[in-house]
Amino acid sequence: MDSKKSQIKEQVPDTVAEPKADEVRKKPVHIDPNKPFHGTREEWEAYVQAIEQGEFMPLDEYYQKFDAWKNDYFAKKSKIKAKRT
Repeated sequence: MDSKKSQIKEQVPDTVAEPKADEVRKKPVHIDPNKPFHGTREEWEAYVQAIEQGEFMPLDEYYQKFDAWKNDYFAKKSKIKAKRT
């Protein structure tokens, strides 16, 4: 097992260094929910913090807005269906 670790360490060049936490946090965080996110732990923390800083809506308000949208959507859909027949 140790021989495998030493072989891996030999393959990795010494010049490769992980970025420090301060360097990672300075990068602008662009959130695109349609793309997978791969990053270091610090990048994940910055990513989650950026999401948490976003707009917050209580669940009751969300359900009210969703129900209003759903009723409007199906009302429009039924009007379109009525026009076709």
